[in-house]
Amino acid sequence: MSVVNLPSSPNGPGGDVTEHRGEPNVRPGRRKFPHTGWMNPGETLLSTSRTFQLWRYGVGHSELFLRSGFRPQSEPVELYFEGVRSMHFDDLDFPELTVWRDEDVTVENDTARFHRLRIELRSPKHTGVVVASRLTYIDGTYPDGQMKWTVTAPGGEEIGGGPRPTCE
Repeated sequence: MSVVNLPSSPNGPGGDVTEHRGEPNVRPGRRKFPHTGWMNPGETLLSTSRTFQLWRYGVGHSELFLRSGFRPQSEPVELYFEGVRSMHFDDLDFPELTVWRDEDVTVENDTARFHRLRIELRSPKHTGVVVASRLTYIDGTYPDGQMKWTVTAPGGEEIGGGPRPTCE
């Protein structure tokens, strides 16, 4: 498990794997670690012959979009990452993409610990990595497309000196 120390706590949702039909989908092989919540030993989320390209990154909302289907004969499909903490790409095109969920990353500061997804974008010539809070697969384009599935990082917990002070 990787640990990244931050000067301030990031915020983001907690949770598990969810399908948008409303049924929870806890995948087999997941393990519960007492101090870190659900950690994933690694699994393939998507394997396709489509080519995906980096479409857009929004710094203000930390959103990343990869899109496939730029030709008129192909319906577009998007991978939508939210709460992006880091990313690394050697190339911006991902032919024959396999999306692999690696072991979750833990981000912590003095008062809180947060978990993030570590997603590998594997193609025959290179592998990219995205660390984010959530990944959604969309048939069509955001925001009008149909969300098919979502993977969300587990929630965080308070550590260190107790709860954070509040302003009154």
